[in-house]
Amino acid sequence: MLLAELSLYENLKNVFENNFINWVVLIIGLYFIWNKYIAPILTENADKTKLIITDAKRANQEASLNLDEQKQKFAKLDASVNQIISEAQDLANELIKQSQLETQTKISQIQEHTANLVLDTKKNFINEVRQAVVESAFQTVSENLPNLLGDELVRKKQVDLFIQDLQKLKQIEEFTPSLESQLN
Repeated sequence: MLLAELSLYENLKNVFENNFINWVVLIIGLYFIWNKYIAPILTENADKTKLIITDAKRANQEASLNLDEQKQKFAKLDASVNQIISEAQDLANELIKQSQLETQTKISQIQEHTANLVLDTKKNFINEVRQAVVESAFQTVSENLPNLLGDELVRKKQVDLFIQDLQKLKQIEEFTPSLESQLN
């Protein structure tokens, strides 16, 4: 058997002794292996790569469109927020103005009411003083009138006192309009 194996080896050795035949067999073997196994694998990989690249381009375009949409939405939202802030500031300013106007109106009403109260109090005081002077004059006259009728000198003094009281009353009446003008 050993001999048979040696002779087979020798026969195979003789076949490959020529370099040209070796190269031809090698090239045919590589061509066969290339076409049978490697080419379909490379074609399949190329197709998968093209699909992946196409999917990536489509995803990139979709992402770009989505980004543009998000930018537009953000711009609209930003404009909306700015408008709301502007409206809120305008409303706050308007409320402040209304509050100031109401406060000023209330202050002027209070001042007017206070001035009217002071004026009424002064008028009442003046009227009370007038009434007290008139009552005092009448009381003096009524107390002294019986005595005056009897005695002419006493009566003249009483008349003089009465005239003085009336002059005081007249002075108060002259003083009152100037006081009223000062109050107004």
